[in-house]
Amino acid sequence: MVRLPDREYLNLHEPGTARRLLHAAAPALDRHPAVRDVEVDGWPYFDRVVDGRPAAGAQLSPASASR
Repeated sequence: MVRLPDREYLNLHEPGTARRLLHAAAPALDRHPAVRDVEVDGWPYFDRVVDGRPAAGAQLSPASASR
């Protein structure tokens, strides 16, 4: 996913990215616990996930990798 005009991006194939996106959206997903399929717009969570990603080349700690 690429946001224009600043060209900030999320690589959903990069380890941990999809999990961080799901964690950011978790409060919205919890509003409908009985519903099996919930569709949520991910763009509102983009900044939170980009700001929370590890720096390039950084190693995840075992605790953060298991989240």
